[in-house]
Amino acid sequence: MIRELTVVAGLISLATLSGCASIASDNDTTTYIQTVPELARCELKGDDFERVVVTPSAISLPSKAAPISVTCTADSFKPGVASLDTSVDGWIFGNIILGGVIGAVIDASRGAGMRYPEEIEIVLEPEMFATIEKRDAFYEEWREKTESKWAELIDKFETRCDTDPGLEGPECEMRLERLNSKRSAELAIIEGKRNGAVVEPAEPITLLDNPTPL
Repeated sequence: MIRELTVVAGLISLATLSGCASIASDNDTTTYIQTVPELARCELKGDDFERVVVTPSAISLPSKAAPISVTCTADSFKPGVASLDTSVDGWIFGNIILGGVIGAVIDASRGAGMRYPEEIEIVLEPEMFATIEKRDAFYEEWREKTESKWAELIDKFETRCDTDPGLEGPECEMRLERLNSKRSAELAIIEGKRNGAVVEPAEPITLLDNPTPL
């Protein structure tokens, strides 16, 4: 009887330890935060969670804190705002965010197994551009990076649809449609920001009060 109780106690201890390890692993994930420009100060706030980091920075985030708001600031730039949320498998399926970042759709109840995106990039817009050309170059680079990001994400998911037996045709089609819709929406946001950007006015040309005679 004593031997049996000892075995049971040992099994309970192992179960408890493995449970703790699982919880620590599943409930905290690391997200790498980047900004344009670098060295921005980012405040993260979620449910019973607050942190401040200077970019670039990797930070461990508890899933129970989701959604986590991220506000990044830097001198001579407008604040960049993002919202980090969790998904059941860590894939990024797309809430559009003001900072030009893709968030994650909630696919299940928050808890063990829920993951944040592995990395995000937040673009801070200059408060003012010196010329229209510099304004257009800034937003064109942002647009190209966004196009590339979405193309890579969609390509990876299409590959996953071909190899993951858990994803059936209709489910893949629905998610791909969602990805393409979010891609178009984010590109539209970038274009809207370009149109609303402030360009420093050129100095007016004035005539001299007493022009020198030729």
